[in-house]
This record gives sequence, C-alpha cells and structure tokens, in this order.
Amino acid sequence: MVWRARQPEGSPSGFLVKARRMELEELDYHLPQDRIAQFPSRRRDHARLLVMAKATGEIYHCRIKDLDKWIQRGDLLVFNDTKVIPARLYGTRKDTGGKVEILLCQPLSEDGEPLPPIAEAGAFTRTRWYCLVRARGKIQEKVCVDLGHGAEGVVEREGCHWILELKGVKDVLSFLRRKGLVPLPPYVARPPHDWDKRRYQTVLAQRDGSIAAPTAGLHFTKGLLKRLQDSGVRIAKVTLQVGVGTFQPVRTARVEEHKVAPEYVEVGEECCRLWAETRRQGKRVVAVGTTVVRALETAVSTNGELAPYAGFTSLSIYPGHTFKAIDGLLTNFHLPRTSLLALVMAFGGKEKVKRAYAEAVRCGYRFYSYGDAMLIF
Repeated sequence: MVWRARQPEGSPSGFLVKARRMELEELDYHLPQDRIAQFPSRRRDHARLLVMAKATGEIYHCRIKDLDKWIQRGDLLVFNDTKVIPARLYGTRKDTGGKVEILLCQPLSEDGEPLPPIAEAGAFTRTRWYCLVRARGKIQEKVCVDLGHGAEGVVEREGCHWILELKGVKDVLSFLRRKGLVPLPPYVARPPHDWDKRRYQTVLAQRDGSIAAPTAGLHFTKGLLKRLQDSGVRIAKVTLQVGVGTFQPVRTARVEEHKVAPEYVEVGEECCRLWAETRRQGKRVVAVGTTVVRALETAVSTNGELAPYAGFTSLSIYPGHTFKAIDGLLTNFHLPRTSLLALVMAFGGKEKVKRAYAEAVRCGYRFYSYGDAMLIF
C-alpha cells in the first residue's frame, strides 16, 4: 500500500465520539501485585480466557485453545500484524559516565515531522527520533551518549519531547537488532530474556515499527489459527504501529479530555473486502486487541462501511462511543486509568466490565501484557 495521509470526513479532527462525562476514578480497580504476569504462559494458547456476554454480563471460564467453541464459521477475526522492534537502548554519558536508558518511539523527517514507523516510508534510514529517556542526574542541555558498536547519540529536549540524533548509524533497524533490547513494559520487573524476542511477538508479526506488542495476539499459535480457518473462520490483518499513544496513562480529571498521541494505521483493501462479506452474511467481526478496534473504527467511512485507510490516528474511545466496525473483542486485562480500559468499558459496558475484572481477580487470572485474556460478545 502506498502511504498517504488521510482522515475520515466529518469533524476537523476526523474523529467524533458521543459526548459523555467519565471521571478518571471510574477507571480504577483493585489488583494485587502478584496478579501482574511477569512471564508468559508456558504455551501461548494455554492462557486462560474469561468470556463475557455483553447483553447479560454472564461470565464463562475456559482457555484460549477453546476459542473455536466461541468463534463460529463465517466470523471474521482481525489481527494487528505489527512487529515489535528492539527499541530500548542503554548507553553511557560521555560527560559524567552515568548510565542512560533510551526508548526510540518515532522517526522524524528532515523537517522534524513525525514519519510513519514503517520501512516503506524510509523510517529506518532516519537518524532523528522522538524518544523517552531515563538517566542518572538531570539532562540540562545536549548530552552525548556512547551506545557501543561505534555508535553514539545526542539527546536533547525540544519542547515537551526528547529528541535523539544517532551518529555512526546508517541502518537503524539493523543497529537495533544488534544493540537494542526488547522493550518490555515497566511492570514486567525483570531483565528481558532471549526468549522474550520470540514470546513478546505475535505469530502474525510482519511490519516492523512498534515499541509494544499488540498483546491479545500473543495468545495465538499457528496451529490454533489453522484450526480456526479449517472450521470456516475468516482471518484478516491490519497494521497499527504501537507507540506511546496506546499505553500512556490518562491524567486528565475527565477521561474524554485525554488526548491520545498519534499512531500510524493501515487498513487494506483485502481486510475491507472480508469485513463487508462478513457483515453481508450476518456474521460477526471480532477484533483481536484494542489496537485493532482503533484501526477499524478509524477506517469506517461516513456511509458506515469500512474503507482502505493509511495515515495517523488519535482516536480515543470511551463510554458513549458508537461502535460501527466490530461485534466482538478479544483483549487482555488492562491497567487502571488507561485509555485501553476505557475502550473495553465502552464496548462491554462499564459496570459489566468492572464485575468481570473483579471476577478475574477473584479467580486468579494473570493481568497485563503477558497475562490472560477476555472475550466480549
């Protein structure tokens, strides 16, 4: 697909949701520390699955491997085919010798504009990146960081952003594969292992560019996908390159005032064709993950049909949103006070989702990226 910027017609921003006030405290819930998964399940499809009927709130307990009991012939499962890049770098300040941790987030054009983090846009030939920085001692001005392998970076603050200028690096992706580490989320309180490179990646991962995994997709194996397809389930793919927008916490007093940082999305013609075919036949479209929901809802045109889309999205979904693209959602359990939890509540109903989360805590489900999942119909 040729990259182009496009926004759905309608409002100047391109994204509308029904007005509804939601206080930040409504995104809170109690979670014991030992429920936060530090490791993935021994087998991807052996993760637990809580199934919730959206209409009644009724709950069922099973495993991901039993998904074919819930997804029917003719239904469409839509996955995010993004691939996590080893975007975390560690280096040493040349002025003080202190350690510096850098997370590359988004490439910048020569004019300083955000670029789609995809190879087709030349992202990995760019040496200037938005980044997150953690260091011993404050960084007042420009700091030069030795990154090893003959490379160094200059870190400086521009407004509210950190900018990294890489020096001695021509192919950023190749350099990251040699030097970078898997960007595990901060609540995984352990160093990354070599096997994280495989397990913190879905089996459908193709498009390099994300700094976090679309975690609902982590539960699928090639065998499970084949079994679903053999039973008549359709499979489609979209791309949403996960950036800081997906996982940044909500800090505004009202959830609807939270602004999601733009992330790059592609919804192709094949996905649109399968979506339309599924809807014509009265079958269900099931999004595998919140990133897929945001991609599909972004690509819905003014006539209510899914249309090819390539561009950035800042779509924020919270209770009051009218879903036009999906009939079901498979998702992990999310952190409090995040736009991800607000999206799940918007689809499943705030009180029903809260009860489901409480049930998951009571029954010992594992939470967050390497944890278990829930399916909402």
